[in-house]
Amino acid sequence: MTEPSAATPPNVDSREKITPFIESAIFELVLLTVKQVTTPFAVLFYTKDFRNQIEAFHDDELNTRYSPTVARPLSFYVLWMALHFLLAKAYWHYVSREHSQLRDVAGGIPDQLKKLTAFLNNQGWSNITGLVEALIIIAFAVTLIVGVKAALVTLIARLIGCQVRFETVLFASAYTIGTLIFFQYAFILSYYSIETLFSTTYPAGYYMLIYGSLLICFVLTVRVNQMIQAVDGTREIPTFVSWFIGTLIWLYVIILASAVALATPLGVTEFGKMFINALLGRS
Repeated sequence: MTEPSAATPPNVDSREKITPFIESAIFELVLLTVKQVTTPFAVLFYTKDFRNQIEAFHDDELNTRYSPTVARPLSFYVLWMALHFLLAKAYWHYVSREHSQLRDVAGGIPDQLKKLTAFLNNQGWSNITGLVEALIIIAFAVTLIVGVKAALVTLIARLIGCQVRFETVLFASAYTIGTLIFFQYAFILSYYSIETLFSTTYPAGYYMLIYGSLLICFVLTVRVNQMIQAVDGTREIPTFVSWFIGTLIWLYVIILASAVALATPLGVTEFGKMFINALLGRS
């Protein structure tokens, strides 16, 4: 009897390996896009998926356990903050109560990129920055912003004997800041959508952004402390004190850095006046 011939080994160089790779990449991009929308709701309402994500942080299993509805913290934060930079012109038009149309938003993105590049050129980066390089530098600066906050909160925690980890504060801050940005633009988009549908403007839309954002900030304050306590096992009061004092110092640093970067006389007093005027609806 003749022995059956051995099965032909698969061709390791087959082009068919490219198709699954492309399909997987497309699926991951779609899933990431969906998670950018589902994650803010998961954080705000403290859903089961978000609690499971926190458990993964606690067990140091972030790289092995992936939530179907919650994005990884830094990618979630950086993508929303990058969008915020691109839409900064439209955002400040809205906050300053200057009338603009929804169709003007897309047209403002290229102009915003050019302004960001020009700003970097004026700061002494003229020999290396184009649009791509500007985006890379800005992405690094965006991550540095939340990193500074995490470092300050961790430093205050160590001074009062609270064992809060830098990584935990970094992830919690990334989730909460990204969530705040998402809902602010959700409020703005809702206003523009109603304006487009009914061909009229509603002054209440401005107050919805200001007071809605303020309400969400209160909820996110609870969430960021819940997350730190759950991951690091710290007590409620020391955790809140560390976060509160560290955040105040961080805001002070942000105000000073913005004044230096923009060459404006912006100080804590001026910033406070701007905040109060926004609450009262004054331009």
